[in-house]
Amino acid sequence: MADIDSDASRERYTHGYGATSDHMARRSVESIGSFFVGYLTRGQSLLDCGCGPGSVTLGFASYLEPGLVVGVDIGEGDIKRAQSTASDQGIDNVEFQVANAHALPFQDRSFDAVWSSGMLEHVAPPQTALTEMHRVMKPGGLLGLRGGDFRGHMWTPSSEIDRVMELIATLFQLNGADANHGGEQPRLLRETGFEPLDISASYYGMDGRECLELCRGILLNDQNVGVLRDAGLADEEELSDLLGTCDGWARESDTIFFQAWWEVVAKKPD
Repeated sequence: MADIDSDASRERYTHGYGATSDHMARRSVESIGSFFVGYLTRGQSLLDCGCGPGSVTLGFASYLEPGLVVGVDIGEGDIKRAQSTASDQGIDNVEFQVANAHALPFQDRSFDAVWSSGMLEHVAPPQTALTEMHRVMKPGGLLGLRGGDFRGHMWTPSSEIDRVMELIATLFQLNGADANHGGEQPRLLRETGFEPLDISASYYGMDGRECLELCRGILLNDQNVGVLRDAGLADEEELSDLLGTCDGWARESDTIFFQAWWEVVAKKPD
């Protein structure tokens, strides 16, 4: 088990653990993990690393029952929400616990498969987390990895939302993260000892109101307000005003936003 170094322990999650949780809870295995599900077999064990509020984890639990599915995240609020949802739905082949991806609290060769979506772009260095995923995976096990890439994001129409997206991309950099991490995944996997089997890409679409809700949750959480203020880019009032100007954009019937995602299925050699 790896030690958490001082840099990892001070990591800043750009999306925050508050208002964006509802957006993350709308995700499902079908909406973001279909590229990986076909590689899995009922009864296998799976680790969801960076599970958030657990909606995707619970989907894997349904697919893999009676196999054990474990979700871990550094956000205590998300883990409590995931545990509550699992209890409400009566799903008993799933567990959730708070853990740092740099030092996973599991023995070597514990899982048949590992899944991670939208997490590695927020951790530095991502190689440490990948090494931990490799360690806890059984030989021959499979990894499903999904990472965003701001270079491929698309939205219409163009408006003040352009500035919002520019600030969010800058926040990734200021927080020590990588908004374009998705494109680095194949190289990082090979360097960590994985064998990429399949590489694909997809878009995750949302309407203007959902997009603006997500942007508000990111830009107006206390951490990011402080980061942008200290960098001389905007204060809280300026951010609120900017987001307010996007209300009309969000309500237009033709407004849509697409996130670009890289998807990789990789194997730990036997």
